[in-house]
Amino acid sequence: MKGVRKMIRYTVEQEVEAEVFPEPFARAIKILADPERLGTRNLWLATDEIPPGSSSNLHAHQNEEVYFFLSGRGCVRVDDHEIPVDPGYCAFAPIGSSHQVSNVGDSILRFVIAVAPPFARETFESSHRGPDKQPAETRSEQDQKTLKCIVEQQAEGDVFPEPHARTIKPLAAPWTLGTRNIWLATDEIQPGNSSNPHSHDDKEEVVFFLSGKGRVSIDSEEMNVGPGHCVLFPVGSVHAVINEEDSVLRFIAVVAPPLPRTKSKSGSR
Repeated sequence: MKGVRKMIRYTVEQEVEAEVFPEPFARAIKILADPERLGTRNLWLATDEIPPGSSSNLHAHQNEEVYFFLSGRGCVRVDDHEIPVDPGYCAFAPIGSSHQVSNVGDSILRFVIAVAPPFARETFESSHRGPDKQPAETRSEQDQKTLKCIVEQQAEGDVFPEPHARTIKPLAAPWTLGTRNIWLATDEIQPGNSSNPHSHDDKEEVVFFLSGKGRVSIDSEEMNVGPGHCVLFPVGSVHAVINEEDSVLRFIAVVAPPLPRTKSKSGSR
């Protein structure tokens, strides 16, 4: 299900119908942000749940893909490299790489997928359904060595003072994982604080809320948000996230093209 107010475009994960894949690649993908649902230009975002003993198919495409793991234990394969992943891990599959996510635990492996440029429907279908697909060309050994994973708990955060008290941890960025099209971070806003109203002249942002309750403001509109809400901040819109509750408001922010590396403490990220 998608929602459209005058300016605010959003989906709610709990109300979105999942794309269910059969064995041996059993998984359930809920597409939350794409050109069809929210009118995004630069981004595609979804949640993915893989049951124990299953995996995605091995595939490649001409889109950057970033994974942020929420629960469960898994393994990410990118080309000839495999990386074990747990909650808080963020992994990157570069353009043209052959990649796969497997569930090696005994509970559902749940994660967020961010893709840029966004999948066309036919690209999503052809790459994600069916047998394993090897890429047409093998990536060079030099390229393979640059593939990385970062752990949120070990990442340095940008800490902002009141009244915009928050901690932003950029996980996928040109200076962390070598992305070209995506910037992904976790953001935690303290009770009684907010991000300051700001805009990006040439960048699109999608936020996906993990815990807590709050509000988003986009231009002259506001709406309440909570876990499972996915909201688009269009290019050029003046937006802010507000936490007036008693607990931390935690969410994932994804921006394309990527934000530059800054250490601003003004709250104007």
